[in-house]
Amino acid sequence: MIHDFEVTRAKARVSGMHAFMAILVYLLSVAGSAQSFAQGEKGAAWGATIKPREPAAIIKMFDSNGDGQIDQTEYLLQIVRVFSDLDRNRDDYLTPNEIPGLDAQKFAKADKDKDKKLSPYEFVTADSLKFEAIDLNGDGRITATEIVEHQKSLQGR
Repeated sequence: MIHDFEVTRAKARVSGMHAFMAILVYLLSVAGSAQSFAQGEKGAAWGATIKPREPAAIIKMFDSNGDGQIDQTEYLLQIVRVFSDLDRNRDDYLTPNEIPGLDAQKFAKADKDKDKKLSPYEFVTADSLKFEAIDLNGDGRITATEIVEHQKSLQGR
């Protein structure tokens, strides 16, 4: 599990950015529970083809305050949970064999220091999970409508 210090450090780095994501932006398009992801259900984040989930299910997964939207804090916390669930050996890094449905090119792009593993920071800041790519109107909250539009944009890739 990620230590509180690592989570705090990752939050601090991410909050300094315009917005944040992690290497699983398809997480929103295929979100279920973090445990399901760790078991391979959501491998689409890494290139596997998986049918997108309903926006209401995605909102429910992320929306901890019950306002019907996903804010940046809720998003980051869920991404950190996913990281923790994927990190089977609990070394606070993700290696290719810990990520279901891995797309080697996406992993390599996220691995900024090229050490063949992802730190929590590399994971939450990976291009394929950028919060701002989903938050289309830039208001700091993701709505069901924005999820639908994001899912449509991913289908064209």
